Amino acid sequence: MKAKLFLISAASGTGKSSLINAVLDNLNSKNFNVELSISHTTRKKRGGSQDYYIFTSEDDFKNKVSNDFFLEHALVHGNFYGTSKDFVETKIAEGINIILEIDVQGVQQIKSTNFPHESIFLLPPSIESLTERLNERGTNSKESIELRLSNAMKEIPVAKTTIISWSMMFLRIVVMILQE
Repeated sequence: MKAKLFLISAASGTGKSSLINAVLDNLNSKNFNVELSISHTTRKKRGGSQDYYIFTSEDDFKNKVSNDFFLEHALVHGNFYGTSKDFVETKIAEGINIILEIDVQGVQQIKSTNFPHESIFLLPPSIESLTERLNERGTNSKESIELRLSNAMKEIPVAKTTIISWSMMFLRIVVMILQE
């Protein structure tokens, strides 16, 4: 069975990281060969584990963009994010399914290529709950929360992919796709 690339996108604060981690734990306990991609970013480190990020300077990031290093890259909430093309291609060639937790811009970039993938956009239960989640994080300034909410209002209508609103449905879809 050929490994696949899964694009998981959602507005900031929707809970995609929590959901993806739960799905990864579940799939890996069932011996599915699946990993979360590592993203390059210019954002500042937050508390807790950051194993899925490579932190870099803006100059280094822009140099990588000009050298066609990224499968996708975007300016999101004032910071650059990107996924190494070589990382994804190598993992898939090794038979490892890859989950990319990316912004709508990144999804659109990959969709414009011939790179095979499955994409899912997760919706928040409501804008109110999204606002609440962003405030409860305690890691974002008022300005950052306003920017993230403004971006969410633009991202949600753009999402023309499968809409999933809870983890078990997501898990069932991932398992079904992996078993094809």
